[in-house]
Amino acid sequence: AGTAAQGASFFAKRRLILLDEVDGLQAQDRGGAEAIAKILEETKNPIILTANDIYANKKLAYIRDKCIMLEMKKVPATQIVKLLERICRAENLQYEPQALLQLAKKNAGDIRASVLDLQLLASKGRITLSDVESLAFREREENIFIVLAQLFRAKSFGHARLLRSKVDVDEDMLLAWIEENIPRHFDAEDTARAFDYLSKADVIEGRIIKRQCYGLKRYSLDLATACAVLARSKDYHGWVKYQFPHIVRELSASMERRKIKDSICKKIAKKIHKSAKSVANNEFPVFLYAFRSSEQAAKAIAEMFELDEAEIEFMQGPASAQKQQR
Repeated sequence: AGTAAQGASFFAKRRLILLDEVDGLQAQDRGGAEAIAKILEETKNPIILTANDIYANKKLAYIRDKCIMLEMKKVPATQIVKLLERICRAENLQYEPQALLQLAKKNAGDIRASVLDLQLLASKGRITLSDVESLAFREREENIFIVLAQLFRAKSFGHARLLRSKVDVDEDMLLAWIEENIPRHFDAEDTARAFDYLSKADVIEGRIIKRQCYGLKRYSLDLATACAVLARSKDYHGWVKYQFPHIVRELSASMERRKIKDSICKKIAKKIHKSAKSVANNEFPVFLYAFRSSEQAAKAIAEMFELDEAEIEFMQGPASAQKQQR
């Protein structure tokens, strides 16, 4: 940054220098704020610095005095809706106008969060108000993408633990993010080492459930986060496109169908005096086969267990609307 601040670009023009997340200086970054302040004093090119909270770190007093402070306000929901509508039109996505407004309001002026939620919901092919309302409201202490990038580059155990405490998702979701993106960030050897720690964490999680010994939780979390990311043999630089956990997306997409199946199993269980879990493992496949094999059997099963339209559609599988109606 110091070299760039002094010289011109390859085309003999001035450079624009961006220093991102300057409030991310840690205790071990001795002299970092003073070095940035010195660059600001000596630069021949314009410099922009970004921060989530410029007053959170006392070290930044050196920097604040040398900058023009500009607060970036949250974007109004109406403007975010216009952006989301433009994306939907470009991607040929069907949407309910009220759904996009609710999506913008839920994310409280955060454009990136709104676009990410839109992408998640787009897997269904249509954005509805009910789908938006099913999304959990975010209490944003730190954005998951920012924390993930810092976590994969953490230098110490303490730093990794600190980042884990700042993330805005629960522990299980954080582990899913780490597991999904380790191969995107590390090479093959470091990925193998990281997954070795993840497997050890998984073994401990099994012991926690089996023995109800929740005191072991601190070890499984440390193994799956700090140990996994610190298993790397070198530092990785450059931008990485982090991906939403595939397993969570799959479970989310199948949630409605699993709810319908559970409802059917409970109705069958009540009639035959067994547990819903036992019905799902044993009797349900038989009823499903009979339902799809014979229209007469389908009518009898639907009447016997008082199945509603959604449950009949689930049992029938790919069939014409007329057949389902009959």
